[in-house]
Amino acid sequence: MANLLDMHFRKTNLASTDEITFDSDMLKLLMAIDEDKTIRQIAGEVELSPSAFKESLMKLVKLKLIEQVQVAPAGSYVGEAFMARLREVLVSLTGPLGEVLIEETAEQMSLEVNKIPRARIGDFVYNIANQMPGEKQKNEFSTTMLEEIKLMGG
Repeated sequence: MANLLDMHFRKTNLASTDEITFDSDMLKLLMAIDEDKTIRQIAGEVELSPSAFKESLMKLVKLKLIEQVQVAPAGSYVGEAFMARLREVLVSLTGPLGEVLIEETAEQMSLEVNKIPRARIGDFVYNIANQMPGEKQKNEFSTTMLEEIKLMGG
């Protein structure tokens, strides 16, 4: 099992529906959570004792305000050429809506448009297609992008 200090967490939109009371340590830690940083890095930034840090981290996880993320190794993101092709195909089928669909889908999946993990590109394309108006456009987009994924070796 990985060391807790080397794990990455991100803020979620899945907070418990119960009313939440924050103490100052929890709030400080929540504000510092950044999925690009390890817990070790965050611990160095926030000035909490190790016990207060761990207690606050566990409370945030239990309340579903943060979740662990798997960080993709360098080189495991989709390249710029693939994203340019995705954008080109989508905009040709939907017009300016294509740009919006890319941004919204990335946000819904808690991804950055320029950092789509190769392991999640199928889901990304599927989620975009599901938001497209018109079955013909959905099918054409899905078929074209499936071929592009195959060419990419995905």
